[in-house]
Amino acid sequence: MYNILIYTVTAGNGHNTLAKSFKNALEKYYGNEVNVKIINFFDDYRSIFRSWIVDDGYRMSVKYALPIYNKIFKSMQKNMDSKKFNFSVNYCLYGKYKKILKTIDEFKPDCIICTHFFPAIALTRLKQKGKLFIPFTYFVTDYTVSPYMEYATGVTKLFSPAKDFTDKLVEIGYKPEQIQVIGYLSKIDVEEISREKGKRLSVLIMSGAGAFAGLEKQIKDLLRADLDVDVVLINGKDKKHKAKYDKYIKKLNNAGGLKHTKIENYGFVEDSEMLALLKRADCVVSKVGANSLIEVVNLGRVLITTNKLAEQEWLNMQYLKKYADCFLIDKDNSLLKLLSSNIFNDDFFDKYSQDIKRIQVSNTSKNYVDAIIELCKEHQKEEINEETNKISE
Repeated sequence: MYNILIYTVTAGNGHNTLAKSFKNALEKYYGNEVNVKIINFFDDYRSIFRSWIVDDGYRMSVKYALPIYNKIFKSMQKNMDSKKFNFSVNYCLYGKYKKILKTIDEFKPDCIICTHFFPAIALTRLKQKGKLFIPFTYFVTDYTVSPYMEYATGVTKLFSPAKDFTDKLVEIGYKPEQIQVIGYLSKIDVEEISREKGKRLSVLIMSGAGAFAGLEKQIKDLLRADLDVDVVLINGKDKKHKAKYDKYIKKLNNAGGLKHTKIENYGFVEDSEMLALLKRADCVVSKVGANSLIEVVNLGRVLITTNKLAEQEWLNMQYLKKYADCFLIDKDNSLLKLLSSNIFNDDFFDKYSQDIKRIQVSNTSKNYVDAIIELCKEHQKEEINEETNKISE
């Protein structure tokens, strides 16, 4: 039996999604051989205000102070001092080390997975102080080398989604043997979906958690235009948001305004239903968190997003653009204007399906869990050797 501890942090939904994907993949491929525990680093260790800062503080910064957030992000990317923790790291990790050691003593993990840099930094500090001897890993959660990563160089393995970032990772202090490139772990695997020639354009719009500023107006303008397209709205758990669109759609229908556009409006959908909706779509309108990006990539869907993104999302989008088309919308280049342009024809989709294959990576789930299990085996073997040596002495 392998005990595997996953540390995550709620800072947006992506890190928690990744933690669940790891747990599901481990249990899928190794079943009763693994005992997996997920800990939300700040919630479970009862640090309510710090949890609020990392999660809601992040959301509010991106929503209300995006230019400032992006300026700070870029400045920290260039100027982070890996020899001295800055105030934010010390503040967020203060009081956590004893609780981490208590968890490790009670759960006795064979390997620890971190989906956020804060727990990876804390474990690095414990290792440096000679208090941690368990292998631990950190999963890079965007297509960029983010600030704070140079504080987590004590990891046994750093999982990177692409080779593009290896040189930069070495530059900030990681050794080549620490870096393992497998691709990006996703709950949706690579799947080639053939598109029927001449089919109506289908657009899936993440109008809930995946929404961005100005999207509501973009959607209403699109529906009023009554284009010959299929539109699917996903509102997530925001019931008021869904009700608002239901009301607007009813108003348009009563006025005879929706004769050509076929519209479906959903609230929260389970993963299986979400996958079915993504497969039906040709284009997906969403922000560009890495989890969302890789789902779009793995299914060969076309991404439509905004030019007002958090810096890490902007860099995710720029990574995609190196290999395949994606589209930005704003008040001058609207969703309506884009979908009216006839750019999305059969020739476009044929080329896109070939381009996107350049960054699709198959079997990531299996490859990731195999890498973790290998670390577990090595750890248990070392423990057996230590016990044998003690007996012989």
